[in-house]
Amino acid sequence: ATQNIVANLKAFKLNADEAISIVDKFNLVGNRYALNSADIGEGLKRSASSLVAGGNSLDQAVALFTAGEEIIQNPEKMGTALNVLSLRIRGASGELKEMGEEFSDLEEISFSKIREDVKRLSGVDIMIDPTTFKSTYDIMREISYVWDDLKESTAGAELLETLAGKNRANVLAAILSNFRTAERSMITMQNAEGTAYEENQKKIESIEGRVKSLKNS
Repeated sequence: ATQNIVANLKAFKLNADEAISIVDKFNLVGNRYALNSADIGEGLKRSASSLVAGGNSLDQAVALFTAGEEIIQNPEKMGTALNVLSLRIRGASGELKEMGEEFSDLEEISFSKIREDVKRLSGVDIMIDPTTFKSTYDIMREISYVWDDLKESTAGAELLETLAGKNRANVLAAILSNFRTAERSMITMQNAEGTAYEENQKKIESIEGRVKSLKNS
């Protein structure tokens, strides 16, 4: 748990006194959706750095992970897929090669080609302007609005492979199909402050908590 908190503090450039806000968000989202806080920590430990480079906030990163993890139920696989997704959007073939990922389709193309393909297939522009990417969350949110019309088509399959590669396409499909959960979890996290402390207090005041306290004493 400590490693996960520290990894996310560093990745999202938060101060040490903001650690409890991470705990609050992981805890509340873990309570409300079909995953747990340890899953979130493990997944983001594997993907936080690239998601930050992709312009995502902590809340957006948690939301993306939650949408996919509810279906995939494998935090390691989910975290790696988010890492790959963010890298592919930016055409970072060098980093993908270091990970041992399939990247041959990216060797001869630039992010401008990826931009062109995504726009052709989905109508969504991955850029705000010629030099600024939209966040991964915002790109996925916009694609999710047209995903129902694309998911059974060859355009949908090509879009998944363009963004996530052959090995991670099913994870991206899970995120897009379940994106309403990502949007709901963003709202959930707005009300997360203090929830972990309150829950812990209830635990401490329970019979089990008092017995543990007595043993510790």
